[in-house]
Amino acid sequence: MRRARTATRAGPRAIGRVELDQAAKTSATISTVGFAVGGGVLAAGALLWLIAPSPAKAQGAPAAGFVKVEPRVGGASLAIGGAF
Repeated sequence: MRRARTATRAGPRAIGRVELDQAAKTSATISTVGFAVGGGVLAAGALLWLIAPSPAKAQGAPAAGFVKVEPRVGGASLAIGGAF
C-alpha cells in the first residue's frame, strides 16, 4: 500500500514550492501596498483640486481646467488638464 504524502515530508521539490510561495506572497504584498499608496495619492490630489480657491476669471474666458473620459477601442482613457 502506498503511503500518503504529508506536509512533513519535504524534498527538493517541496522546498522550491515553499520559496515560490513566499515570493508570490511578497509580490502580492508589494502590489497591495502600491495600490493603497496610489489610491491615497489620487484621493489627496482630488481633495486639493476640489478645495483649491478658484482664480479670478475674466468674463468670457475659457475654463482653466478640465476632466475628460473617452472610451476607445481596446480601453478607455482619462485626461486631466489645465492652464498655468
